[in-house]
Formats: sequence, structure tokens, C-alpha cells
Amino acid sequence: MDYKITCRNCGQVYRLTAEGGQTVWAKCPNCGQKMRVSLPIVNSNSPQTGKASVNPGQAVNNGYTSGTPTNDGGNPDNNKKGKSHTTNILLALILGILVGGIGWYAWQQKQKNDEQERIELKQARQAHMDSLMALRNQQNAEEAAAQKAEQDRQEVTDFLNNFYDVWFADGDMSQFDNNLSEQCYERLSTSLDEPEDSTSTDNEIDWDLLCPQMGKASHNGHHSASPVSISINHYEDNWYRIRFSSDGRSEFRQIEAFPQNGKVIINDYR
Repeated sequence: MDYKITCRNCGQVYRLTAEGGQTVWAKCPNCGQKMRVSLPIVNSNSPQTGKASVNPGQAVNNGYTSGTPTNDGGNPDNNKKGKSHTTNILLALILGILVGGIGWYAWQQKQKNDEQERIELKQARQAHMDSLMALRNQQNAEEAAAQKAEQDRQEVTDFLNNFYDVWFADGDMSQFDNNLSEQCYERLSTSLDEPEDSTSTDNEIDWDLLCPQMGKASHNGHHSASPVSISINHYEDNWYRIRFSSDGRSEFRQIEAFPQNGKVIINDYR
């Protein structure tokens, strides 16, 4: 039996096929609203379209039924719609969690990368500072070493100038005995020609081996009239080249000398 149903929610008129005398759920094909409808029993000789009656609280207008909207969840279609809605919510929630998790992981990775970059930058800056400090220390050490070497050369030069000033002035050369190293002392002392019958046990130093012949006192005890100029140049390690010039003539000596314990030591000559 076909029944005409009027939807109270949207006013749509639609057909419902069912047996008379039943109370059924009708669903509007337009808005999906569900209504509980009581179907009357219609005589078989009457037209096939009957009037549906409604439960208390519902009204009938012009042979069409209209019901009060209901949200009862007992209807299968409503359950399907609710399940579909719940599924959509769950999918949206899962998607949100997934997107949030990916975003959080990306943020964490960025934080780690940024921190690593900061650490590497700090280490690079520290390495640069350490390199500059090491270079500065090296430069300071080299400058200090150069200053010390220059001071040593100046000290040796002053000593040699004084040494030869005493020599040319016929001064007491024994004052320089303590300025000779042991090997130099032995070379200078054993070079003396002593008489075979000499009983002296005191060694004398032959300073002539370190000094030039020019400007030396003659047999009458006087020096040559022309003065002797002295030029001292450091040329390698502790070796110094001394040039003696007078009347257009020159003599050379090479002396190895260095400061030690507050005095200058003459270690070798050639």
C-alpha cells in the first residue's frame, strides 16, 4: 500500500509503501528527517493511496501526514550516518595527530640542527681565537727570541771591542782568562813555546792567536803611529768576523763567543 507523507521539517511530500496498520519510521528523501508514522488499514475496494495517521503529538492535514521531527538513533540509517560522522571525526583527528606529529618532529629536527649549527659556529670561533692566540704567542716568542739574540750579539760586540782596546793599549790581558772556555784555554795555553829546562807549572795565554799583528807594540814598546779601526760582524750562530784596518791594510780574525752566566765566553777561534 502506498502512503503520501508530508515532511514537517522541509514540507517535502513523498511516498511510503508499507502494510496498513503498522507504525513505521519514514525518512524524508529531501532533508533526511525521520518521523514515526502510524499507517491506517485501508479497505481493499478503496483507492490504493491511504491516509497515514500519526502518534499523539503528530497532525494530519488534507490526507497527508506530518510528524514532529525526531533524532532517535534507533533507526539503521541514522546509525549509519552517525557512524560515518564518527569515522570522519576519527579520520580528521588521526590526520590532525599525524600532521601535528610530523610538524613536531620537523620542529625538533630544526631545533637540533640550529643547536648543532650554534655549537659548530661556537667551536669554529673558539678554534679561530685559539689559532690567533697561538699565532700571537708564536710571534711574541719569535720577537722575544729575536730581541734576546740581538741583546746577546750586542753584548758580545761590546765585549770584543773592549777586549781589543785592552790589547792595543798593552793592558793586562789576564783579566780575560775567565772568559775562555776550557777548550779555548787549552788551545791558547798549549800553543806557547816553553824552554825545555823550564820548571814553571803556570800556563800562559798566547793572546796573539786571537789578536792582529798590526798595531802591536814594537821591540821598543811603542805601537805603530797609525790607529787601527775595528769592524765586528755577526755572520752565523755564535761566530763573529772581526776586521782590523790600518794604513790601507786589513787583517781578519773569526771568534766564536756567547754570553753565559753574566759574562761573555770565547769558545773557539780560527
